[in-house]
Amino acid sequence: MSKCLVLFVEGDTEVEFYKQVVANARKLHPAGRFDTNIEYRNVRGVGGFKSIALRKFIKEIKPKYENNCAFTIVLCSDTDVFEIEDWFLYDIKGTPIPPQVRGASRLSLTTP
Repeated sequence: MSKCLVLFVEGDTEVEFYKQVVANARKLHPAGRFDTNIEYRNVRGVGGFKSIALRKFIKEIKPKYENNCAFTIVLCSDTDVFEIEDWFLYDIKGTPIPPQVRGASRLSLTTP
């Protein structure tokens, strides 16, 4: 039976953040990969987080793997009010973080 890790996150920035965390962890792993399928799902905010995550799991994830996966499900939420997201988005582009920048809405995930 395969192993599956499902990460439910609050928004687009968190999806990118956790993908980068996993990519960095893979680089450090001796085999360069994990024996685990990883799924990232955005629940788009914190309102109804648990019920949306459950619905997405039942309708999107579980049918994809049928009964061939042992699931570990993680609900990822934060309380940093965008500060980590600001740092992360700027760091993707290799740009220094201006101290006055606040809020992910002023930033873009596209690279120049």
